[in-house]
Parts: sequence; C-alpha cells; structure tokens
Amino acid sequence: MLQGHIFPSEFRDVLLQVHSLGLLSEKPINVKGNEVTPLDFIASFIPSMQKQIGAMGYKAPEGGAVMVEVKGEHNSQPKVYTFAGTSHMREGTATPVAIGAEMIADGTIKSPGVKAPEACVPPKKFINVLLEDELFGDVWMGVTEKIEGQL
Repeated sequence: MLQGHIFPSEFRDVLLQVHSLGLLSEKPINVKGNEVTPLDFIASFIPSMQKQIGAMGYKAPEGGAVMVEVKGEHNSQPKVYTFAGTSHMREGTATPVAIGAEMIADGTIKSPGVKAPEACVPPKKFINVLLEDELFGDVWMGVTEKIEGQL
C-alpha cells in the first residue's frame, strides 16, 4: 500500500488508527452503488496527500527510509559512515543493529571480531534498551519470566 512513499512519524499513529478501524480490509463495501474495499480507498487517498505532507517540511534521508549513522575516529581522523535504504522491517532489522552499534560504541560489547549476537550481546541489557526507549512501539513482546523493574 505505501510502497514508494516515506511518511513523517506523525503519520504512523494515524495509520495504526486506520488499521484499528478496519480501513485496511479487503472486504468490499457498498458506497453509493459501487463496491469498494477500504484498502483500495486508503491506497488511493494517502498518495493524494503528498502536498500536505510536503508542507510539513519533512525531509527523508536520500536513498531510503532506514538510516544508520556511525561516527568515530580512524587513525586519529574523524570518520562518519552513513548507511541508508528501504525496509519493511525496521523493528526487526535496523533497530537491533543500531542498538548493537551503540553497545559497541559505549563499550558494552567489548568482544572484537565477527560473532553471532548471542555470543556477545548481553540479552537483558538489549531488551531493556528496547523497552526503555519504546523502540518497538505497538509490537508485543513475549516474556517467559516475570520481570519487575530493570532486568
């Protein structure tokens, strides 16, 4: 439905409400004698709002909807690496990588080399970052142990 469009974060809540109201249904409804699916209406309507969205001054990073910027030094010289691309899985891909990069930068992960995440990422600290920063928004997380306060 939104392929090819990048929307400001304010529209995320609107789209979640649209979903909760059933407006992403593919079941046709009768509108003045015409069979229309709510999803078809929404898919046609949202792109028509490009001018209003553009008026908000939102600037998407060139090259995509997901962006990771890593700053540091190499050979005593400042370096910035920027990676951008599109993704339908922000919560499942870009967010964990960004948290991992922060953990390397702040010294939480000290282990050099290429390793599987389970070999070097402290799982409870990782989950705490997700929960504290509410990085998964409306995504439900299952827990197999009772957690009170910090993990």
